Formats: sequence, C-alpha cells, structure tokens
Amino acid sequence: MSKKGLCFPGTRPADRLTPAEEQVMCLAAGGMTRKEIAAALALRDKTIDNRFLTIFDKLAARSMSEAVEAWRSLREAA
Repeated sequence: MSKKGLCFPGTRPADRLTPAEEQVMCLAAGGMTRKEIAAALALRDKTIDNRFLTIFDKLAARSMSEAVEAWRSLREAA
C-alpha cells in the first residue's frame, strides 16, 4: 500500500494536499469541470485527471463530488 493513502497520526488528509492540489480543489468546489480547471490553470486534461486521482486517494473519495464534499467538510472542521 502506498504511503499517500495512509492517514498518519495527527495529520488530517486535507493537510497533506499539495498547494497545486488545493488550487484544483478550490476550482472544483467553485463548480468548474475538469476541462475548465485545466483551461484555467493552463494544464493538460491528463494532468488534472492525475491530480484528481491523487486527491481522491488522499480524501478517500471516488468522484469529484465526493472529493469536494470531503474537502469542504475538512476545511469547515479546521
């Protein structure tokens, strides 16, 4: 099992998101699609897809909507 999928004591999953992943989550939470996020950040669609895969793993989510919900909940709890 990869370390990025593990929760380490005293560390919340959202605290482990990189600044680039946080930026993607901010845009996704604002209602942007993957293609819109890629265009806004001047990145390839595949790059955004890869970022979401990592985010899904860190937040234990299976979709963008689940990831946004988990990310918002963790932000509100902080």
